[in-house]
Amino acid sequence: MPDAVSPPFGQNTRRYGLADESRARRLGYSTPEISKRPARPGLPAKARQAAWGEGPARLHGRDVPDGGCVAEAARTLRSAPRRAGISPIGSLTTLEMSAKDRRVGAAFARWSACMKRAGRFYANPRDATRDRRFLDRPEHRVGPLETATAVADVHCEREVRLVDVWAGVEAAHQKRAIARNRPALDAERQARDAPLKKATEVPARPGR
Repeated sequence: MPDAVSPPFGQNTRRYGLADESRARRLGYSTPEISKRPARPGLPAKARQAAWGEGPARLHGRDVPDGGCVAEAARTLRSAPRRAGISPIGSLTTLEMSAKDRRVGAAFARWSACMKRAGRFYANPRDATRDRRFLDRPEHRVGPLETATAVADVHCEREVRLVDVWAGVEAAHQKRAIARNRPALDAERQARDAPLKKATEVPARPGR
């Protein structure tokens, strides 16, 4: 299968808004590594046939499993417990909870006042990111207005310590959610670990 393309930055790098001034100065709010990423190449014909079982029953002297390699993988892992998902303490859930917390709201107000002094009028960093003029479409071109706004955004976040406040508040919400849902989380961990263990064992079997 084609190699996955690594993301341009860590998963939580922009969780609470912009933080990298040099990037903001060059790219504004855009992420061209994602929006202008070339399409991943498709599978060659024979690999696609083997993956989905859409071709001959034998390829390169080996039997193609019923339904292809994808179906065989599903059958191999089927005995492992299914993951249920713990939506009440999902990552996005605690982010939204913390965004509505009065302490984060107060930090938003300080950030907004700082931005207003710089001639930028937004209630919170999310409003700046969602400004239609800065939406990162494939045809988007970053201009001076966007970079100036993004740099002001970073400066104001630092001035009011917005990331520290928001991250601290969300961490507190997460800890409470973990404490309330410990049995479900333990079950989730087991359901996650079982198929991973099976997946690491399969390549070690003879003939693989």
